[in-house]
Amino acid sequence: MNPGGARPRLYRWMTGLLLTAAAGACRSAGPVRGVSTSPVANTAPARASDNAPSAREAPHRIPRDAARFPIERVTDSTASFRLEEARWIRTGLPAWVVDGARGDALVARLRVTRRDSLSATALVLSQAAVVRPTHVLLVARPTPPWWKRGVFWSGAALGAAVGLGGASLSR
Repeated sequence: MNPGGARPRLYRWMTGLLLTAAAGACRSAGPVRGVSTSPVANTAPARASDNAPSAREAPHRIPRDAARFPIERVTDSTASFRLEEARWIRTGLPAWVVDGARGDALVARLRVTRRDSLSATALVLSQAAVVRPTHVLLVARPTPPWWKRGVFWSGAALGAAVGLGGASLSR
């Protein structure tokens, strides 16, 4: 095996590429930049006898950029809404119902269970009040997987450039 041949340069180049891609994936796996959360008003009244905050009194975090949908139809355990142009909604996404008249007070937490071409249905998981058609349903847009983010591919391209540059300089 030739110690100064093409194979060691290839290994150095591939190692640099993999390390850069891994660093880019680790960086993009953290909190999503640009998405902030806001507390939703608590619907349960606080009692003076409570010393420690319970899970019921803890503020719930809903992304500020969550899409708002008017509720079309409500049953005792589901809420249906029209998709409009939000084609990214899929089954399994979390949803929230808030009361706009009370400063976006949290009414219920839901999960999208059915989707067709025009509408979707969400199942009520927990509720603090009765869900009404006058309330608003919020659904947060899912984040893309790490391999579909521009940060990952920028890191991979930078790693490839550094690896090629380092390989050409070591000749």
